[in-house]
Amino acid sequence: ISVFRFRAEMLTVEDTHGEPAAERRRLDKVLADADADLKRLAQDAEANPLPAEVEIFKAHQALVADPELRAEVVALVDEGHGAPWSWQQVIERRVDEVRRLKNERLAGRAADLRDIGQRVLRLFSGVVNRDPVLPSGKCILVADDLTPSDTARLDPKKILGLCTASGGPTSHTAILARAMGIPA
Repeated sequence: ISVFRFRAEMLTVEDTHGEPAAERRRLDKVLADADADLKRLAQDAEANPLPAEVEIFKAHQALVADPELRAEVVALVDEGHGAPWSWQQVIERRVDEVRRLKNERLAGRAADLRDIGQRVLRLFSGVVNRDPVLPSGKCILVADDLTPSDTARLDPKKILGLCTASGGPTSHTAILARAMGIPA
């Protein structure tokens, strides 16, 4: 059994200036695509009987549909910034705000925001969400943090346990790991 350090692939985007109306349409299309992806993931999870996973993906759908989040992004777009860059700025600001909360349960939602942020950036960029690169044998996975999407893609036959520097027992990552039978 080995210990494997997992490093999540984090997309970053450069600011490109676009016509605000076109960037708003681009944002709305990508958010609709993200919602459809999450709906499909929730339906797949219902077929596998993982109720925790279903609820987490439904919560992610609510984040994608958050009108305040969209309004913050649109405010930057209306200043002349590109939709992907604006999305990334708003998500990172929210992740930082949530991480600073004194309530551990709420602070644990930073991984959810980062997960949604990266999902939407992948859709903007056309990057396919690949399975995590892991060793071929059994291992204990160690990471700074894991998003719920990364956790849901782990193979419980290969991952004997996981340890993260961030999050806690009420994080969606920990809830998914428990549902999958992976000690965390």
